[in-house]
Amino acid sequence: MNIILDNIVFSLQKAGGISTYWFELSSRILRDYGNAFFVDRENENIVSKNLIISKERILKSGISNLLLDRFMNIRLNGVSDNFIFHSSYNRITTNRNAKQVLTIHDFVHERFYTGMRKLLHSYQKGKAIKNADAIIVISENTKKDLMFFFQRLILIKLMSFTMAFLTISFQ
Repeated sequence: MNIILDNIVFSLQKAGGISTYWFELSSRILRDYGNAFFVDRENENIVSKNLIISKERILKSGISNLLLDRFMNIRLNGVSDNFIFHSSYNRITTNRNAKQVLTIHDFVHERFYTGMRKLLHSYQKGKAIKNADAIIVISENTKKDLMFFFQRLILIKLMSFTMAFLTISFQ
């Protein structure tokens, strides 16, 4: 099964903790897994310069304006087989063949910001959580924040995961 990783975080910051985490994850997937592809764009990220991705493994996002691109769903219409999609920063794909993996890094916007910035980031994160088939949190505190800010959504997801598991288990 192919894995498609979305490198949007490298365009959103020049360096930082999420970039370092994403670099480490991507490096290991490139090293250990042959079927990895990347949604990528030109960036000035210091960490990404050390990530060597061959051109045939790069998929362009299609939108040149970063401000718009960061909040857009990724279509990936050309992918017809089942695949795993994992975004570095809260984006989803509209391709129905994808199993969506989400890494949640923190809840800084929900805790410390107000106004449009908080609204946009919380909306995007909530949409990603709603569409996720699997969620990775980077710490116990992030897990607690996830349950605090998105408790209802997480409980619904857990119920649907449980129902899916029970359905599969008893067939």
